[in-house]
Amino acid sequence: MSKKIETIKTLLNCDHILVFINPRVKGVRLPQFLMQEESVTLKLSKYFQGELIIKDSEIQAVLKFNGLYQLCIIPEDSIWGAMTPDGQNILWLECSPESVKLQILQGNENKSNNQKDQSQQSSRRLLKRIK
Repeated sequence: MSKKIETIKTLLNCDHILVFINPRVKGVRLPQFLMQEESVTLKLSKYFQGELIIKDSEIQAVLKFNGLYQLCIIPEDSIWGAMTPDGQNILWLECSPESVKLQILQGNENKSNNQKDQSQQSSRRLLKRIK
C-alpha cells in the first residue's frame, strides 16, 4: 500500500475527511456531472452507509449524489489533497490540476507581496516617528 493511501486510511480515523481529486486522471469513476470538472471534492467516512473499500492503489466508495448511491473509484494518482474536520491539510501537488498549482503559486506571491507591503508600511511609520 502506498504512503498516500496509508495516509488517507489513517485520516479516515476522523469522523470524515475531504478528498480533493483530479477527475481527468485515467481510471476515475464519478457521476457524469462531475467528470468535466477540473477538481472535485468528495467527503469520505467509514461511518457512511455506502461501502468504503481501500485498496493498494485506489479507493472505492459508494457515495450519495442527489439522493442516489453511486460507486466512485478514486485512483491514487487522482488524489491531490485531503483535509480533516479540524483543518489539517495534506497536499500532493504533483497530482493536482494545473489550475490548482497556479492558484497556490499566486497565493504565495500575494502573501509575499502583502508581507513586503506591511514591511514598507512599518518602515514608513518608523521614519515618520524619527522625523
